[in-house]
Amino acid sequence: MSSVSFTYAGKRKKIKVPESFWALSEAEKADFLDGVMRQRDRPKPSGGTGSALLDTLSLLERPAQALKVGIRETGIGGYDPTPEGFLAGFGKGWRGEDTVRTQEFMSKHFRTEHPWLAGIGGFVGDVLTDPLTYVGAGAVKLMGKDLLQLMEYCRVRLP
Repeated sequence: MSSVSFTYAGKRKKIKVPESFWALSEAEKADFLDGVMRQRDRPKPSGGTGSALLDTLSLLERPAQALKVGIRETGIGGYDPTPEGFLAGFGKGWRGEDTVRTQEFMSKHFRTEHPWLAGIGGFVGDVLTDPLTYVGAGAVKLMGKDLLQLMEYCRVRLP
């Protein structure tokens, strides 16, 4: 592989290109570079990490996040100062626009006075509300190739 330097959106860029790049016409080179940069500049899905595996795991947690954000948005217990209602919160959690960690349901006083206990309790709560907790390694192993196809589908098509 070789590198090419060029200007994109007023900034100098340098990327690696395949050797076949040099056989393209100038217009094809420009289209190729534009496509590469558009792909890089494409907004990541909400909560996107850039890692197909981590993004897929995040997608698998969305049902739990939908419920937790929905419950928080009801305003029960005063956890959310501006409640929007269960359905609005459910939608935000489902789309990955908002997340809730178990520690958020603990009082600020408790979290300040007992940081270790709050951390442990928050971790345990997050694990217990994570659906992946209840899927064993054997089930994942059985899925094999299908899981990889699902990850690719999620990475390409889902927000």
